[in-house]
Amino acid sequence: MIKTKSFGLAYSLIDPNCKDPNVNPIFDVHINFWNISKKESPFIDFGIKITNYKNVHKITFSAPLSVSVEEIFDLSYVLDKEETQLIFSDLTYKFESIPKKYSLIHNDSEKIVFLPIKNDLNAKTFITEVESNNTVEQNFNMTIDLTQYNSIPNDATSVYFRFRIKNDSVAEIFLQKLQEQNYYLESAFVERQIIDIKFNDARNIDRSEVSRVEKENCAYAKFRSIHLFLMVPSSYNVTVWDNFSECRQLEDGWDKYLLKNDSNNINIKNILVYHWKKKAYRKNYFDKFTQLIKIELKDTNVKLIFYYCIIIVILGALGSGLATFIQNLLYLGRC
Repeated sequence: MIKTKSFGLAYSLIDPNCKDPNVNPIFDVHINFWNISKKESPFIDFGIKITNYKNVHKITFSAPLSVSVEEIFDLSYVLDKEETQLIFSDLTYKFESIPKKYSLIHNDSEKIVFLPIKNDLNAKTFITEVESNNTVEQNFNMTIDLTQYNSIPNDATSVYFRFRIKNDSVAEIFLQKLQEQNYYLESAFVERQIIDIKFNDARNIDRSEVSRVEKENCAYAKFRSIHLFLMVPSSYNVTVWDNFSECRQLEDGWDKYLLKNDSNNINIKNILVYHWKKKAYRKNYFDKFTQLIKIELKDTNVKLIFYYCIIIVILGALGSGLATFIQNLLYLGRC
């Protein structure tokens, strides 16, 4: 099991000596955890919005996963009007698309530009390896150089990146199956899971990763808001704790969004959305986000039930044999 369990987001500035607080970047993050089918591994979508982006040189996203570049899917480049309105839950945004450059949404107060991470520039990705307890742990890192995007409109208020991580290690690291004291009796019919999402949690980021960020004159982001959305089948029972906002049925339109990277066709009528959010009070931006979620689902463990049947048959045979043995003893006693 990989020890580092927190996602990380850091940035560097073009002019680190600038003292104007109005040019400090403001970060908002969307996290969509799709746990929608037992037949398919869960996957995660990230949306990173940067306001006051013009003094930002680079951002670095890190994940405690062994992920190849092919398992990072760029969603910024393929979103349409309906999908952007779903993501931001706002129908007032007007949508524009500039082929081979970017798309944007805007209203009277802001203009958000969606920038691709996989274009002719290509975000730089690399894997770092950390040795711990005689095992090698891997962390995925992706660096995006904002100065390479020359076509951003001058009046843009924010830039937005959105991408998907679809990799089997997502389940291994962030979705744990619980084994309680009565596991062998109850687990034939009930499965319990824990989802543990952390973002910029310093205690759960490897020290070598923190040192690399400091060496490159980067700072970890502070956030105005983080929204976590968990999508699960309606048959799942979800325990909600701090920061919980709402539960709703997944709206029409998300099925097309899910197909952006060839996901299996899912009946979204049976999917519920659980929403947690953390927002800064005024301008007291926060530096980390953690959320623990417990899920209980009905599950028929055929293999375990088969073992129980074998045990019952064996016990029945032993009981029948024992009864026959006792009857024979009683019969011999009468003779």
